[in-house]
Amino acid sequence: MKIGLLGFPQSGKKTLFKLLTGHDGTSAAVGICKIKDPKLDKIAEIYKSRKITHAEIEYQLLPAIIPGHESLKDSLNVLKNLDAVCLVIRQFRNDAVYHINETVDPARDINIILQELIFADLMLAETRLERIKEAEKKKKSEALDRETRFLLKIKTLLENEQPVRNMEFTDEEKKMLLPLQFITKKNVLIVLNCDETDIGREPAEDITCFDSRTTVILPIAAKTEVEINALEKPEKEEFLKMLGINEPAINLMARLSVRLLNLITFFTAGENEARSWIIPRGLSAPQAAGKIHTDIERGFIRAEIIKSSELFEFGSEQAVKEAGKWALKGKDYIIEESDIVLFRFNV
Repeated sequence: MKIGLLGFPQSGKKTLFKLLTGHDGTSAAVGICKIKDPKLDKIAEIYKSRKITHAEIEYQLLPAIIPGHESLKDSLNVLKNLDAVCLVIRQFRNDAVYHINETVDPARDINIILQELIFADLMLAETRLERIKEAEKKKKSEALDRETRFLLKIKTLLENEQPVRNMEFTDEEKKMLLPLQFITKKNVLIVLNCDETDIGREPAEDITCFDSRTTVILPIAAKTEVEINALEKPEKEEFLKMLGINEPAINLMARLSVRLLNLITFFTAGENEARSWIIPRGLSAPQAAGKIHTDIERGFIRAEIIKSSELFEFGSEQAVKEAGKWALKGKDYIIEESDIVLFRFNV
C-alpha cells in the first residue's frame, strides 16, 4: 500500500512524513509506517508470541506543488503509480512561515489542489481521445468505439468538476479504467495540519463538506506530535493525555488509510510470532494465503478461523475451540476483518 503526500510549500509535509516514518524528508523521500493495531498486541499477549510484526504502509513525500510550475507535473506523474493521495493542508497559523496564497485558508487550498488533479485528468482524457481518433483513421474497431464512449463519459464528469472516483462503473468499464492512470480515481485523505490549540476541535463546515465515501478528513498537529514522539514513554503518555489526544495521530492515520483503500486486516498468531496482514476486501482464503507466500496458496488445504472478538471473550484458543466457536473453512471462504487464520497447506 503506497500513499503520496501532496501539498503546497510550507504546509508541513516534511513534518508529517517525519512523524509517520521517522525520516526527516531530506535524506529520504520514501518511508515505511507500521500500522499499530491494539488487537494485534492483545492477540500476541494471549498467544505469548515472542515477536510482533505489524503490517506496513509506504508513504512517499512528493515535491511541493505550485500551480503552473514544473514541480506539479513531477508530483502528478509519481501519483499515477500510487494507491491513494494524502493532501497535507496547512491550518496552523505562524506569521514567520510564508503561505503561497498569502493567507491561511484550508478550504480554499483543498479546492485548488483538487481542481488541479481534475484538470490533469481532463488533459489525460483528451490526449487519449486524440490518439484513438488518429488510430481510427487507419482502422476502426468496436473496442476503440467502446473506449471512446467511455472516455467521453469521463470527460463530461471532469468538465463538471467531479473526480473519476465519484462515478459508478459497470464491470466492463472497470476493466477499461484499470490501465488508465487517472489520479482522481484514487481515494483521498485530507490531513489538516493544525495548531496545538485546535486539537479535539471539529473542522469548520467549509472543510467538512469535502468529507465523503472516498475522501476522509483528519486533523493532525504534526509539529506537536513529532515533539511528543521524541519523549520517553511515561512523559509521552502524560503529554498526550494533557492535550486530549486519545491515540497518536500516526496510528489513526494508518488505520484510516487502510479503510479508505477498502482493505481489511487479518492476523496470524502463534508462540513464535503474531502478525497483522493487509489485504483487499473480498479475497478468498487461498488468495489471502498467497499474500503470505505463493506456496501456501498453491498447496492450500483449508483455513482454521478464530474471530478475534471471540478470542478476547474466551481468553485462549483452547477456550474458543471448547465453546465451539472455531471453524474450518475451505477455498470458498472469504476472509473477514480481524479474522485470526491458520492456513493448512501441502506442497
